[in-house]
Amino acid sequence: NSAWDKWFFADDPIMKAKDRFEEIFGNSDNGAILFQADDIFTYDNLRMIRELSKEIEDKVPMVEKVVSLTEFEFSRGTKEGIEVGNLVPDDIPRDRTGLENIRRLAFSKKNLVNKLFSDDSRETWIQIRLREIPDEFKERPENKGKEPLYLIGGEINRITHQEKYKGYDLKETGMTAVAFDKSNFFQKEAGKVILIAIAATIIILTIFLRSFRGVVVPLVTTLSAILISYGVMGFLGVSIDAAMLTVPVYLAMAVSIGYSIHILNFFKRRFIMTGNRRESVLYAIEHTGWPLFFTALTTVGCMLSFNLADITSIRWVGNASASMVTVVYIFVMVLTPVFLSFGKDRKPMMKAADVEAAPMKNDGCYERLGEWVLGNPVKILVTGFMLVIILGFGMKNVIADFEPFKSFGMKVPYVKRLYDITQTKIGSMYSYNLIIELPENGQAKEPIILKKFEKLESEIQKLPLTKNSTSILDVIKDMNRTLHGGDESYYRIPEDGDLVSQLLLLYENSGGKDAEYWMDYDYKILRLQVAISEFRAAEVEREIEVLRKFVTDLFPKSSPGMVGTFFEGALANNYIARGQVKTFFVALIVIALLMIIVFRSVKAGLIALVPNLIPVFVIGGIMGYFKIPIDMMSMTIVPMIMGIAVDDSIHFVNHMKLEIEKGAAYKEAARRTFKTVGRALLMTSLVLIVTFGMYCSSVVIFYKILGVLVAVGLVSALLADYLLTPVLITLTKPFREKVEAIELDEKSA
Repeated sequence: NSAWDKWFFADDPIMKAKDRFEEIFGNSDNGAILFQADDIFTYDNLRMIRELSKEIEDKVPMVEKVVSLTEFEFSRGTKEGIEVGNLVPDDIPRDRTGLENIRRLAFSKKNLVNKLFSDDSRETWIQIRLREIPDEFKERPENKGKEPLYLIGGEINRITHQEKYKGYDLKETGMTAVAFDKSNFFQKEAGKVILIAIAATIIILTIFLRSFRGVVVPLVTTLSAILISYGVMGFLGVSIDAAMLTVPVYLAMAVSIGYSIHILNFFKRRFIMTGNRRESVLYAIEHTGWPLFFTALTTVGCMLSFNLADITSIRWVGNASASMVTVVYIFVMVLTPVFLSFGKDRKPMMKAADVEAAPMKNDGCYERLGEWVLGNPVKILVTGFMLVIILGFGMKNVIADFEPFKSFGMKVPYVKRLYDITQTKIGSMYSYNLIIELPENGQAKEPIILKKFEKLESEIQKLPLTKNSTSILDVIKDMNRTLHGGDESYYRIPEDGDLVSQLLLLYENSGGKDAEYWMDYDYKILRLQVAISEFRAAEVEREIEVLRKFVTDLFPKSSPGMVGTFFEGALANNYIARGQVKTFFVALIVIALLMIIVFRSVKAGLIALVPNLIPVFVIGGIMGYFKIPIDMMSMTIVPMIMGIAVDDSIHFVNHMKLEIEKGAAYKEAARRTFKTVGRALLMTSLVLIVTFGMYCSSVVIFYKILGVLVAVGLVSALLADYLLTPVLITLTKPFREKVEAIELDEKSA
C-alpha cells in the first residue's frame, strides 16, 4: 500500500469526495514520464515519444489515454472551419524545415509552453491517464493481494527500461511510479535493516548471555511472531505500507529479547545456586510469569491505542504490533522453559538457606548504584524535575509536518528522481483536483461563471506551491483563438454565452474529446487540475484555507470538492497530530490502570507510571529543540517506547513489592532489587538500544531519526527506573511492611 488515499477509511469525507470525482471524471491517480533531451523537436526524439506513447497505451492495463507531444489534441483553422488532430503528422518529417514547422506550431499554443513542454525545448511530458479500476481487475488471481497502481507502475517501468529506450533520459513519476518504486525500495530496505538488526542482536546477546539458549529463544519467538502475524495478514489479503513494515518486527524483537532475558536471569541465578534445572525453571517462571503477563498486556494495550488514529497505516501498525507481542509472549512462556529444561543437573554450589544472599558476577556494581541512589534522593528528584521543565518547554515547539524529500532523504533513489523532476521547468511532484459543482445544469458554460473560474485559477497560480494548472478554460480559449485565425487577443473567454456553446459544439464535432476530462456532460461541474512544485504539509494546510476562501467568495452557492495527494497529505498530517495526542493519553491510561491492578495499589501504580513518562518528555523535548516534526513514523515512537519501558518498570516495582512482602524494609528491598534485576534491566536496555540503533544503518532519514529517538528514549527509561523508581517508592511507601521490617528501620534509625 503506497498511495496516500489508502491511508483513509472508506467513510472519510475525503474518500467520499474522491468517489464523487471518479464517478464523473474517472481515475484521479495518474502516471507520467518526463523526457529530457538537448532538443525534443528532433526526428529521433519525436519518433521515440510516439513509439513509447503508443506502447504504453496498448500494453499497460487500465490506461485510458496517453497525452504527449506527439499524441495530444492540437486545433488548427482550416478552410472548412476547425480541425482537431495531432501536432506531429503520422509521417514524422526528417528535414530541418519540417521539424522547425512542428516547433513553431507547438509554440503558437502558448498555454502549452512550460506545461506540456518547456520553453527551451529540452523537456516534455508523457502523461498517462488511467480509467477507473474495476473490481474484476483487482480480483484476478494474478493480481490478488497486489495494489493496482503497483501493477500498472511495474508495467510502465518494464516498458521504459527496454533496450530500445536506454539511450533516452526518461524519468517516471506520478502515483503509478511512486506505488511501484516505494514498495520495491522499502521491501528491500526493510529486509536489509531487519537482517542487520538480527545480526547485531545475535552478537550482543552472545556477549551478554554466553548461552546458546539465550540467543536461540528470542530469535525463534521473533521469527515465529513475524511468520504467523504476517502470514495471517497475507492470507486475509491485508495490504500494508511497506515503509511501516519494520515497526512491528522491531517491537517483536524488543519484547522477545526483554522477556527472555528476565526469565534467563532468574533461571541462571537459581541454577548456579542450586544446580537443580527443573527447580530453577519453575523458580524463574514463578518470579517472572505475572510480571511478564502484565507487561505483555500493557504493551498490547499501548499498541491497540493506535486504533484511535484515523489513518489506516497507523491502525495497521498498532494491530500488527499487538498481534506480534501476543504471539511472542505465548512462545516465550512456552519455548523458554522447554529449552531450559534440557540438560543435566549439577552439584549445588551452596545451601538453600544461602540462596538469597549469594552474589553473582557484577552484583556489587548494582548494589553500589542502589546505595548511591538511596543516599541522594533530593538531588535525584530536583535534577529530574529541572530536566522535565526544560524538556517540557521544548515539547511546545513540536509540530506535525511531512516533507517527503526531508523525511526520506536524497539517498533514496526514487525520491532523488522525484526531486530532480521538481527542479525542472515543467516537472512537479504531485497534483490535485478542485471541482466546482454548480446549482443548475448548463451553468458551467455561462461566461460569468467561466470568468469567475478563470479568476479562481489565476489566484491559485499565485500560491507558492503551485507549478501550473489546467482546466476547460484552456480548451475554450484555444478554440476561440483558433476560430479567429490564431489571433492571440482572442485567447480569452467570449462575452457571449451562445458563442461559448458553439465553440464547445464545434470542438466536439471536430473530434475533440478532452473537454469531457474537464467538464461533465450536464455542464454543471468544472474541474481544475493543479500541479504543485513540492509538498510541505504545514504550507499545504495554509494554502487549503486560502483555497476554501477563494471558492467561497467566488462560488458561494456551489459545492466544492478537493481531491488528490495535496489534500490527502494535509489531512493525514492533521490526523497524525490528533492521533498522537489520542494514542498518548490512551496508552497512559492503559498503563496506569494495569499498574494499579498488578500492584493492587493506586499509589504504586502511579509511581510506576513515572518512568514511562520520562521518555515522553525526553523524546518530545529533543524533537522540539531540534525541530524534528511528527510524521507517520515518529508518531509511533511514544506509545511504542511506553509499551517497552513498562516492562522494566513492572519488574523493578514488582520485585521491590516481593522483597517487602518477605519482610525487608523499603531501603533493603531496593538494594536487593538492584542486586537481583539491575543487571537484567541494563542488559535488556542495551540489547534493545543496539537493535533499534540498527535503523541508523538505513539510507532513509526517518529510519535514522526513529533509531536515534528510540535509543534515547530507552536510555532515559532505564535511568528513570534506576534513579526515580526506587526513590519514589522508598519515600511514599505504597506497600504494607511487616512489623519486623518496620522495627528494623526504627533500630537502624
